[in-house]
Amino acid sequence: MNGSLEYNSIQGQRTGKKILYAVYLPQAYYLDPEQNFSVLYYLHGLNENHTSNFETIARWIETGINKHILPPLVIVAPDGYENSMWVDSLDGKKPAETNLIKELIPSVEARYRVRGNKKHRIISGFSMGGFGAVRLALKYSELFSLCVSMDGALHTLKTFKAIRSEIFTEIFQEDREYFKANCVYHLSKNRTSTVRNKVTFFIAVGALSKFNQRFRKHLEEQGIKIIDQHYLEARCDHSVESLLETSGDNLLHVLGSELS
Repeated sequence: MNGSLEYNSIQGQRTGKKILYAVYLPQAYYLDPEQNFSVLYYLHGLNENHTSNFETIARWIETGINKHILPPLVIVAPDGYENSMWVDSLDGKKPAETNLIKELIPSVEARYRVRGNKKHRIISGFSMGGFGAVRLALKYSELFSLCVSMDGALHTLKTFKAIRSEIFTEIFQEDREYFKANCVYHLSKNRTSTVRNKVTFFIAVGALSKFNQRFRKHLEEQGIKIIDQHYLEARCDHSVESLLETSGDNLLHVLGSELS
C-alpha cells in the first residue's frame, strides 16, 4: 500500500466521549502539501469497530486511484460502539450519530486537508453501517453527495424487533416512536423533497436481498429513483470482501464520476 493508515482518537466536546477512528491518507497527501482531498466516511457493521475491514476498504480505494478511476481521497472510519445502528442511543450512553456528525467531521476537516463541502463528502457502510449510511444521508442530505450501502441491514420496525430485539432494548429502550424517527423508511418518506435529486444512492446487495429490494421499492414510491446501474445484486456472501470483489470496478467508477 502506497498510502498510510492511522488510528487516532478525539475527545468529544459535546458528549465528553472518547471517539476512536481510523484514517487512510493517499500517497498524494504527502507528495502535494498544497492539495485538498475528497473524503469518504466508512461505517462498520454489527459487532465490529473502526478497524474492521478498514485496510480492505483502503486497499480497494487505492486500487481505484492507481487505475486512475478515482482521484486521491481520504478515508475516515469512526467507531460505532459495535451495535449502535449509528443512532444516538436513547439513554445517551452510545452517541454514535453525534460523535460522527457533530464531533468527528468538524475535527477531521480542521485537522486534515479535506474539502469541507457536500460534493466532496461521501458516506458509506456495510450491514449495520449500510443502515447508518443511508439513514445519515437522508437526515443530513446537505452534508453528503453520495451514499454507498454495502448489503445494508435496512430494517423496518417489524423486522428489527424480530431479528435484533436485544439492540431494540439497549439502543432504542423499546421505544417504538424513537425507532421510527430514526428509521430509513420514516426519514425517506418525510424528507423526500430534501433528498430527491440531491443525494445519489448506490446499493450493493449480497445476502440481504429482501431488505434491499423492499427499500429500493419504497424509495421509488417516494420519487427517489435509484437507476439500475446504481443497484448491484451481487448475490454473494455477507462480507465486505465479497461485495467489493463481485462489484469489480463498477462501484469505483460510480465514486469516480461523483468526484470528477
